[in-house]
Amino acid sequence: MKNYGEVLLHFCPAKSPIETMVCTSDSKKLIIGQVATDEEIPTLSVIDIESGKIIKVIERSDDWENTVWRVVIDKKDEYIVYLKQVLKGYEIIAYNLRTEEKKILMETKNEGKYKGFIIGPKNEFVMGLDNIINFYDLDSNTLTRSIQLNEEKTIFGENHCYTSLAFSPDGNLMAVGGLKNGEVLLYDLQTEEIITRFSANFEFPRKIVFDPTGKYLFVLDYWTHGVFIWDLETYERYRDDYFNEKMELITDIDFEPGHPQNIVLGWITSFVDVIDFKKMDELHSDELHKGRVYNVLFTPDGKKLISSGEDWHIVIRSVCGED
Repeated sequence: MKNYGEVLLHFCPAKSPIETMVCTSDSKKLIIGQVATDEEIPTLSVIDIESGKIIKVIERSDDWENTVWRVVIDKKDEYIVYLKQVLKGYEIIAYNLRTEEKKILMETKNEGKYKGFIIGPKNEFVMGLDNIINFYDLDSNTLTRSIQLNEEKTIFGENHCYTSLAFSPDGNLMAVGGLKNGEVLLYDLQTEEIITRFSANFEFPRKIVFDPTGKYLFVLDYWTHGVFIWDLETYERYRDDYFNEKMELITDIDFEPGHPQNIVLGWITSFVDVIDFKKMDELHSDELHKGRVYNVLFTPDGKKLISSGEDWHIVIRSVCGED
């Protein structure tokens, strides 16, 4: 039996909610973004997973400024790209983890519109702005590709209705959400055509992710925090009796390396659950957090399960045993 419950570390890096979290590909470091306070605390830092110690501070709080709302890391562990609040505006910054050089990629007044950026299949920085998807080379910050979808944007809001993106594991497909009536578009990057559209009882796809096999597409709804799954071979809903708007209050999701049917879910209710989404078996559940769980992930080597969120704390669990 798999065991996900042995707690290796349970610690508070700084007294502030942890909004965003990524792991390096060697499974040795976490990079976390936190909410700024009136004290000088780290708001973007690198943490050694083994010890739980902060080993590098990239941004600090300055009188309620410099909150880091989102961070992504490239496939080479060379760059991170993050969204930082500055005065009444926001900056998207590329930071070279080796040279420590910072480059401002974009400046904006509306942080919500710019929250959907990710790293693309060729290690590019990819940003969706309404119906335009732009790809940038991280080294030179030059535009390498631009896709304009012939789609009307009908979802609007001041701080949450961004264009959400995901790429299939083979890099051939792109999923796009947040444009028309809550639909998620499946786009072929080779033929440059929309293959199909997915819709369900959700308002706005806050997060879209392909499973590691590329056979399923997961959509997390902004409003209900429900989860919806599509089978990409049939384009039909998968287990819609369970994965729907009623499975609410989910904030984040990740897949166990080597066992893609096992997913970890973070909940607003402070729970962290691991389930086999095909058998619908609950493999683990805990309530170690004292507030909303904003981030959950497995380390790439599959040996640790990590969560963080509103209560300032990070929990690192051991993953051991066999299915």
